[in-house]
Amino acid sequence: MKHALFIFLFFCAVSGHADELKKVSVQFQWKHQFEYAGFYAAIAQGYYKKEGFEVSLKEISPGVDPMREVLEGKSDFGVSYSSLIEEYYNGKPIVMLANIFKHSALVLVTQKEIVSPLQLKGKRVMGSQTQLSGTGIGMMLKHFGLSMDDLDVVTSTQTVDLFAQRKVDAMTAFITNEPYLLNKKEIPYNILSPTNYGSQFYDVNLFTSKALYESDPKSAMAFRKATIKGWEYALEHTNEVIALILRQYNTQQKSYDALKYEAEITKSLILPSIYPLGSIDCNIIKNMKQNFLETGMISESSALHERDLLVYHNCEPESLELTLEEKEYLAQKQEITVCADPNWMPFEMIKGDKIVGMSADYLKLISSKLKTPFKLIPSQSWMESIALAKARKCDIFSLAMETPERKKYMNFTEPHLSIPLVIATTTEKLFVTDLKEVLDKEIGVVKGYAFTELLKIKYPKIKLVEYDNIEAGLEAVEKKKVYGFIDNLTTIAYQMQKKYDGSLKITGRIDVNWELGIGVRNDDTTLFSVINKAVLSIDEKTRQKIRNEWSSVQYNKQIDYTLIWKVMGVTGLIFLVLLVILYRLMEVKRYNAKLTELNRELERLSTTDSLTEIYNRRFLDHSIHGEYERVQRYGGTFSLILLDIDNFKMINDNYGHDEGDHVLKAISEILKEASRINDLVGRWGGEEFMVICPNASADDAWQIAEKMRHAIENKAFGVPASVTASFGVLECHPSESYHWHITSVDKALYEAKNRGKNIVHLM
Repeated sequence: MKHALFIFLFFCAVSGHADELKKVSVQFQWKHQFEYAGFYAAIAQGYYKKEGFEVSLKEISPGVDPMREVLEGKSDFGVSYSSLIEEYYNGKPIVMLANIFKHSALVLVTQKEIVSPLQLKGKRVMGSQTQLSGTGIGMMLKHFGLSMDDLDVVTSTQTVDLFAQRKVDAMTAFITNEPYLLNKKEIPYNILSPTNYGSQFYDVNLFTSKALYESDPKSAMAFRKATIKGWEYALEHTNEVIALILRQYNTQQKSYDALKYEAEITKSLILPSIYPLGSIDCNIIKNMKQNFLETGMISESSALHERDLLVYHNCEPESLELTLEEKEYLAQKQEITVCADPNWMPFEMIKGDKIVGMSADYLKLISSKLKTPFKLIPSQSWMESIALAKARKCDIFSLAMETPERKKYMNFTEPHLSIPLVIATTTEKLFVTDLKEVLDKEIGVVKGYAFTELLKIKYPKIKLVEYDNIEAGLEAVEKKKVYGFIDNLTTIAYQMQKKYDGSLKITGRIDVNWELGIGVRNDDTTLFSVINKAVLSIDEKTRQKIRNEWSSVQYNKQIDYTLIWKVMGVTGLIFLVLLVILYRLMEVKRYNAKLTELNRELERLSTTDSLTEIYNRRFLDHSIHGEYERVQRYGGTFSLILLDIDNFKMINDNYGHDEGDHVLKAISEILKEASRINDLVGRWGGEEFMVICPNASADDAWQIAEKMRHAIENKAFGVPASVTASFGVLECHPSESYHWHITSVDKALYEAKNRGKNIVHLM
């Protein structure tokens, strides 16, 4: 009854006169700090007022749970950890309006001797039930077979005092806050982050009750809109918002430096240059759900769907959800005409009056979903198919890549195939590490292909020779009419297996991927809508199955033995000639195998530091450029770690260069062991090392660097002096130049040295 009255009053308030501000409250999950900067900015800049709200912000207090506060009507909106997801699947009637932190700020800070979650068994751990169970921390503990019963849980004092006095062995902490306080007090510690153990969890999640949302979704969405605008402002005006917190919200008595530190880490958790503020990825919600299922925190019998939790989502529909207009359109259209590439296996080819290959399997699936047949418009070449599409003779390209030129007459669905481009050459050619190395050579491509247009834009000086099809291009390479031929890995591998085994090889990868979707005539928006919906409804498992089936096709090269017997019957001389030819072919094959082996060794030597046997600066430099271009094109992020061995000259001077080399090799091994599987570890020069961390935020890279620093500090190197290293960490953004990235991470390393060495400094 109480909750129903609250909903009634809220509805009346939001339905009142436009000039009357509606009083609403937000329950935070913690005390006032930069973690809630967007809410402060939304109030100060009048964003809430513009939407008709007068907002009060409530920080956490002992015994208060944001979920219960909202469901009981004591607060209109709440901010919660990822435990919100668990609560939803366990039946709590809530709606998730927005997510702010793409990575959780919540970690476990432990005493310095505790370096693994396994060591927490029986230890005193300070934190709340929610923080230790319904978050990434709880998942991390369960992965190591630990439960709350294995810990001696101490109620949080919301300070670092008990930890500093060693009265607790570990405590829950925000990566944005407590490490700064501990560093200031010079208290040693370790960080156990769920991210390092495979748990990606959202944090700072804005939610409301399902009842409140359903009573007036318009006002709930207006509150969401104003909150996101507040966050946009806060991230662009950091110093201004810090000053605001110091004036009005500084209940924790934080310093300017502490809030500045928190703001920098906060940006690395929000990743605003990669994800739209407030956005929620349905796949991440599903992964979190799976984690909760595996650890028994939610029931397998839960029939709740993530679509009902989220107000904005990209969840795949369980069935194709067509509008009435779209259904009527398909019923009237009756068939969809298709243009295809007549000779592009294993993707597709025209065989008689049918398409075969990967695209044919996709069309079959889409046809069954739309309950509408496809009709092939035959062509003799890809250029003819393009002409047919421009003339509106066909409704769709069965498989094509979007380009500026094609956008003039086609719209393109979400890509469902992503294939790397490679260059094929004759076997004696050396490995191509960068296409710029062969811009003075003539390179073959298929006429009219999308990547040809993109290569011309990216490399204006490239010398391209166009061929009608891939067979003509590869034949030109074999006859050395052109230096090499560029196409996608799948098609080239298919053709080499079929015809060019032993005469051609794949010499290098081009830093462009072929993103393939379905092209739809751009004068028919309804058709594009239904085709795109059908493409999105094909799950990844089905897509992988199609790729696997067509990528594993094998061809048996049969020998006509009857011909050999006829030749032998005619003359023994001819048979002898055949034996000589066969012997020569075997010699050539052995030579090619040796040459291939030498090429591999040459490639290894050109990318490897001779002393440490990790990557050299040339390879690292090339890889940084590659990561930089990847995030520019596809989004995402990456981070750099630059480290320098402290006082290395003293080691060389006092113990000799042999001992110095031993230290360099040992540190190389430590860095490889402490890095992730996709990280690239190399020697930058002298006693400096670089680690490239793809898809890693500043927080991720900081924790990797801290792990490395700790391992080096505790390693016995066999020299009397202790060996440590200083680290600079930088999250890279495509808006800045390559030179800026290198200069900035170098400055971060210099700052680490300047602050006393053997520390990790985040730029």
